[in-house]
Amino acid sequence: MSKQPKSAQLQKPAATVDSPKKHSAASNGAWYSRPLTLSLSSGLLLWACFPPLGIWPLAWVAAGPLIALMLPNVVKLRRRDYFKIWFGGFVHWMLLVYFVTLPHWAGYFGWVAMSGYLAVFFPMFVWFGRCLTRHLRFPILLAAPIAWVAVELLRSHLLTGFGMAMLPHAMFKIPVMIQLADIAGGYGISFLMVLVTASCVEMLGKWSKKNETPLPRFFFWTRPGVCVFVLALMVAYGYWKLNSNTAIDGAEKSSVNIVLIQGSIDTIFPKTLEESRQFYERQLTQYRNLTIEARRKHPDVDLLVWPESMFPSVYFESKGESQPSAEAQKILGDSKRRVRSWFYAVQGAAALPDEDPNQIEFKTTVPLLTGANILNASNDQSYNGAMLFNKNGIVLESYYKNHRVPFGEYFPLGHLIPWVYDLMPIGQPLTPGQQPVVFEVQGVKIAANICFESTVTHLINRHLRELKRRDQEPDLLANLTNDGWFFGSNCLDLHLACNVFRSVEFRKPSIVAANTGFSGYINARGELLQVGPRRDTGVLLVEFQKEKNGVSIYRTLGDYPPIVCLCCCIIAVLIGIRVTMARRMIDRAQNK
Repeated sequence: MSKQPKSAQLQKPAATVDSPKKHSAASNGAWYSRPLTLSLSSGLLLWACFPPLGIWPLAWVAAGPLIALMLPNVVKLRRRDYFKIWFGGFVHWMLLVYFVTLPHWAGYFGWVAMSGYLAVFFPMFVWFGRCLTRHLRFPILLAAPIAWVAVELLRSHLLTGFGMAMLPHAMFKIPVMIQLADIAGGYGISFLMVLVTASCVEMLGKWSKKNETPLPRFFFWTRPGVCVFVLALMVAYGYWKLNSNTAIDGAEKSSVNIVLIQGSIDTIFPKTLEESRQFYERQLTQYRNLTIEARRKHPDVDLLVWPESMFPSVYFESKGESQPSAEAQKILGDSKRRVRSWFYAVQGAAALPDEDPNQIEFKTTVPLLTGANILNASNDQSYNGAMLFNKNGIVLESYYKNHRVPFGEYFPLGHLIPWVYDLMPIGQPLTPGQQPVVFEVQGVKIAANICFESTVTHLINRHLRELKRRDQEPDLLANLTNDGWFFGSNCLDLHLACNVFRSVEFRKPSIVAANTGFSGYINARGELLQVGPRRDTGVLLVEFQKEKNGVSIYRTLGDYPPIVCLCCCIIAVLIGIRVTMARRMIDRAQNK
């Protein structure tokens, strides 16, 4: 074989970062720098920062390994590398949402499917970040937090949304660090946290021996300065908000003594009618005994609050119907009488069926806010709702849950394949409500939400805006939930964290009535003033006093700031697709 001339050797193209040789070398690099290792590291760190471990400082570094895949000295990732990144996310979510499997064996299928779906956001974060750095020339310092916020926004909206376990939720027990949520929500705090993480990753990248780029003289002040500034800003703003005065003086001052009843009945799916009867009898007996105990300890209580679906009787109503039929009117009349008798019975003011009518604890009753099953007598649609009884046992107002839980309250696309409900333990699907409702007790307006609605921040924001438009600004948020589905697992902590953030984001105090926990009282600064036990019974007295409406920029702006981040990512992706297509066309032309 003849030797090439010197001129031909000089024209040989130099290796680039995207050349196969360089790419192969990077793929076979040290184990700690490979996509799978980095993704698994981020996944495990993210899992550890949330309960049950709850090592919240790890949240400030958990995204670091994924951000390292965006650094300029990292070569182009292949498709199978993105699958490896997805696998790290899959492991993370399998560990974090194991509680999905607890109520029923069918939950194992949902567990795998849910984890596989949520894991997609791991490679999406890396993809967004790399597109921002390469096609919009954003520095890592901005690309990483923008990409992270865009991904959290998508996760909170797509497929009804999953708003649990956002990055700042790891700090829900550290009020001073989460006060900035009233400016841009949890998304804003996520931006700042990933900004700090990206600064640290960039510093490590600059100090790496493999990096041949000279270290700028001012570098020692810029990146560490960003970290110090962000932490100082969060702490300073937090202390300012925590020490602000929100008390109301004068004639507008209102107070109400609220008792939260927390039973502890794990949710099961009875296999026989006898098991079903025993289950509901045990549930009723426990909540009745706890209510009587609460009234003995707190005779001056103004409102009792029960969790989601705990009221023992189905309530029929015909909301929105101008003139119900004669049959519907009979059903409604019978329902009102039956529900009223149960209202007296559960408070010890009347005997339960088949009991001695002389066994009466109290002559009077107390208003009750409770979760209940509600049926429309006109169209046979069923709702997961909340009802407010006055002291005479009359239902004053009811709320229909707006945001249903997939697979728990309906099956996606189930209207196209209705026979699927015959195979599922949930039975027939629930109908979603459309409007928020305010319950008023002694001048205090309460906006209720049910179950995981408190995890959907844009839903609560929409409710508050609608109520303000109606001149029904609520003074208190109330979350009624049955978390007995999760057997005392970390889902209770993740749900409580969401309620804490809703209070800070909208500057509204919250009460939580939760079966098996955690019931609690959270002020408008996100401080947990009272918390019930885990998977145990409890009676919590909340001496609520009306506060001034706090200023919430996030309530006004909504999700527009994170939407801007998402738009930046979409633009970068579209440019990247266009560049890739142009390169392929050039390659094809050259090959011809």
